[in-house]
Amino acid sequence: MIRYLAAHTFRNHLLTFRFSIGVAMAIAMVVAVTLVQLQDQDTRARAAAEYGRVKNEIRDGITAWSMVRNILVLPPSELTFMAKGISGQGPNRVEISAGLPATLLEMGRYHAVNPLLDFLPDPDVSSIAAYFFSFLAILLSYDLVSGAREQGMLRMLLASGVGRIQLIAGLALGGALTLALIVVLSLGAVLATVQWASSLSLSASQMLALLIMGVEILLYCFLFFAIGLLCSCLCRRSNLSLLFALLAWIALVVAVPPLAAQLVTQLDPLPTGEAIEGAEQSLDDDFQQKAVEFYEENTPTGNVWYGWTTGNVFDFSMSNAHYIVRSDFDELIRFRRKMREYLEPLREAAVGRLQALQVESGNRMWRQAEQIRLTSSLSPAAILRRLCATAAGTDPQTLHRFVESARKLRKAYVDFQRSKGYVSLDFTTDQHRNRERLSLDGLPPEPRTTWEASNVLANSTLDFSLLIAYLAALLLVIGVVFNRYDVR
Repeated sequence: MIRYLAAHTFRNHLLTFRFSIGVAMAIAMVVAVTLVQLQDQDTRARAAAEYGRVKNEIRDGITAWSMVRNILVLPPSELTFMAKGISGQGPNRVEISAGLPATLLEMGRYHAVNPLLDFLPDPDVSSIAAYFFSFLAILLSYDLVSGAREQGMLRMLLASGVGRIQLIAGLALGGALTLALIVVLSLGAVLATVQWASSLSLSASQMLALLIMGVEILLYCFLFFAIGLLCSCLCRRSNLSLLFALLAWIALVVAVPPLAAQLVTQLDPLPTGEAIEGAEQSLDDDFQQKAVEFYEENTPTGNVWYGWTTGNVFDFSMSNAHYIVRSDFDELIRFRRKMREYLEPLREAAVGRLQALQVESGNRMWRQAEQIRLTSSLSPAAILRRLCATAAGTDPQTLHRFVESARKLRKAYVDFQRSKGYVSLDFTTDQHRNRERLSLDGLPPEPRTTWEASNVLANSTLDFSLLIAYLAALLLVIGVVFNRYDVR
């Protein structure tokens, strides 16, 4: 009997106008969004490749250890068309140099000028699923029970001996199959668009990530289908059922995610970019002041001034201290060494304080992100977007791993340069003086980002469990409510 009811409900849905419109709109929306995101991903990938080419050209001309620095770029994930995640909201570059800690460029400085823009997510397939597919799920379920009651079908079926659990299970299964068909057709259209409109060649791991996202989207849609079905069981009229289902959709999809973010950012705001820059500048000013005081007390006389007028450069700050000597004045050389011995411990201490400041700022950012994640977990839409971003490799955890790998690379850079006799406040080399290329053989390679199923599963367990728990609770409530439902 359940199979018959499911097949009958599925067939009736296929013949409805809302099914045809729903399929057409779903496919059109996901194809359009995929085309836009593929173009954006291709542009950013080409920009990253060009940046790497220019960076290599610059490296080929390095003549002093002071120039050995790098800016690591996190390449765009090939699955950004599915879930753009944090890649469209924050920085993806880290500066590597011996004179400064690994710095996430422009951290915490991406803020919408108009707060209303926080309510409008950057469109990708996961956002289409979060908004439109959930809305479509409600349209397919809001009148399954109340509509059948109005037509007299419920009373007739129960009178023929069909059990209530069998009846609600058959209706729900038929509607869920209809919804699954729409989702599968839409995701199939996404894959066809990728194959037709791009040169992407998805690997086996990326196909696995797409399969994981497909399961997550289906589970999410079933959750909103259950919300619509519950409203249908609570109301005797379909128009009231639709009204309550839409109110639930607005609350869970539209309102909760941005309000949760706004609440957390108001209660625990991050330091502004100006405040971070001010703290960094204060550290640098303090270092420069001590350098100036030492310089004024120990400045050599005589030939030094003549040397400067003929091209010597004397420039120092916490991150930059150059002594480019084009004269072999013994007095100047002795002064340079003396000042280096004085400033090197000060610079190391200043860099340590700067790194502690940046780590504290990063920890606050991750803590705020975790608070937003927990607060917005009341919204299945927020959970779905996090799950898809994790599977696509555009989640905050991926960025965090990227920053950590950059910090390890900086340490390897420093160890390599020290093995060559480099001292951070003594940048002059014979190669620089003679404009010859500095040999960088043995320089540590840049880290590579790889998609790992273990990371996806570890970071998705809680959110995936929440979706299952929400769906199981709704199904249990639906069974209890329908057992008490008056079919007359």
